Amino acid sequence: MHGRTLHGAQLDPPNDRDPITYYGKKSGIGIVLQNHPKRSIPGESLRVGLVGLGVGTLAAYGQPGDYFRYYEINPEVVKLSSGPEPVFTYLRDSAPRIDVEVGDARLLLERELTKEERQKFDILNP
Repeated sequence: MHGRTLHGAQLDPPNDRDPITYYGKKSGIGIVLQNHPKRSIPGESLRVGLVGLGVGTLAAYGQPGDYFRYYEINPEVVKLSSGPEPVFTYLRDSAPRIDVEVGDARLLLERELTKEERQKFDILNP
């Protein structure tokens, strides 16, 4: 919470892996992540770029073999989803491989392009 605004939520076990709030299964991004054309091709996986750990919930949609790369500007927010006892466990408990890059996503993505480290995301959720 920041003031009266809720910035993140997660259910208690056994429902703690369910995507909720803005990113439930019937949300636009939920529908995209569940129904991307690669999901119907055996052996295919998704590469997903995500701006801000406010969308950490989206890790719940990852499947084995997928790659989710988060860009988060605030290191204090990263601490909420990492370490031995994270407040939010979506990243820790999800199936895809997950990386978190700390810094301004615009600058990090630009730097990746100039260093020829283009991520080739199937989905980029700004």
